[in-house]
Amino acid sequence: MGFKKGNKSWNTGLTKETDERLKKMGEKRRGIIVSEKTRKNLSDSLKGRIFSEEHRKNMSKSKTGENNPFYGKHHTEEAKMKKSEKLKNREFSEETRKKMSEKQKGIPKSEETRKKIGESHKGIPNPKCSETRKRLFKEGKLKPTNGCFKRGELHPSFNNWSSREPYGEDFSPELRENIRKKYNYRCQECFRHQDELFRNTIVGMRRCKLMIHHIDYNKKNNKEDNLIPLCNSCHQQTNFKREEWTNYFQDKVGELKK
Repeated sequence: MGFKKGNKSWNTGLTKETDERLKKMGEKRRGIIVSEKTRKNLSDSLKGRIFSEEHRKNMSKSKTGENNPFYGKHHTEEAKMKKSEKLKNREFSEETRKKMSEKQKGIPKSEETRKKIGESHKGIPNPKCSETRKRLFKEGKLKPTNGCFKRGELHPSFNNWSSREPYGEDFSPELRENIRKKYNYRCQECFRHQDELFRNTIVGMRRCKLMIHHIDYNKKNNKEDNLIPLCNSCHQQTNFKREEWTNYFQDKVGELKK
């Protein structure tokens, strides 16, 4: 008789300790070496399988604490070494790394664990160190898209030190104030009013003015059609994808002229 969906399996709720049949079945399979082909077939058959939240909880509960078949046991040093060697140089996809990172967040680590982690990293170059970053980048072992680079030529938005170029003489405080007034003192991206803008300083929160952005990124071009007010947050975004921002603001200024 075939198994019908919805019916309970004969071994539901039974364990090796409470049922002699399960115990015999377990002993019979002990020591059987499964071939790589069989392992692959088993793995492929489970890929893409989606379990309900309730099913996941039940699976977790069935393997937690005393229910876990390895409860109270410990791996031998030899087994630990074999597992460690097997995992060495194993490459994980970005998606897998992200999942592993999310899973570890919020889990407190003991002082002993922290010490072991520190010992295992001794002698390994720290990618957060400026000199190490530069060396690894030149060797092609680290990409600027990793988010480690923040300054100078190593920044993904580096534009030949354009930020250090001087402004034109006609880029005066009066001109900047006229541009703010022209657009009713509102950021032309998020439309927040200048009175809503604050920045954190040593002496506390202080009001700040709208910044004047050069649409074509040419600091010498101070024509009114090339200037637009932005809050600090929106102005920082214009450091990326410059061509897109240029077209975007030129279209916006053109529409306001009509």
